[in-house]
Amino acid sequence: YTEIAKLKAKDTAGIDDILEKISATSQEMQENMHHIVWSLQPRNDNFNQMLQHLKHYATENLQQKNIRASFSTDEKLNNLKLSQEQRKDLFLICKEALNNIIKYASCSSVSIVISKNSEKITLRITDNGKGFHTDAVMRGNGLQSMYQRAGNMKGVLKIFSSPGKGTTVLLEFPVY
Repeated sequence: YTEIAKLKAKDTAGIDDILEKISATSQEMQENMHHIVWSLQPRNDNFNQMLQHLKHYATENLQQKNIRASFSTDEKLNNLKLSQEQRKDLFLICKEALNNIIKYASCSSVSIVISKNSEKITLRITDNGKGFHTDAVMRGNGLQSMYQRAGNMKGVLKIFSSPGKGTTVLLEFPVY
């Protein structure tokens, strides 16, 4: 983007858009690095720490768009320890799902439910937005990274949506 901006600087039309992309990309990279570094810190290895980090991120970003967020978590998760990779992948899947909701859903509320049974953890993020045809959506980088991260966790990611009925992102991964 910087190289394009240099070329366009000779002809100032369109330079604002290029500079905005540079700024947004840089900010997103910095934010992602912050979250990755957070996930690597051993003091954050329990599920409650991860949940607090997720709640802070979700509340801060959804409130800016006047989207209400509700959280529900299973008490069975309280003493659960997650590996660095699990924390990173779980958080970044949530982050991407929330970013997609903010960008595309046109919703007024989001529900985040995390539960545990003896074999797996289930994350369900549901919005009341406009929805979409899941087979018509191109698999962009964000969605591809979500599926890849779910695979890294030996989990399964599913996205349910239809026009006018909102969207649900469902992640299930095994407990070790």
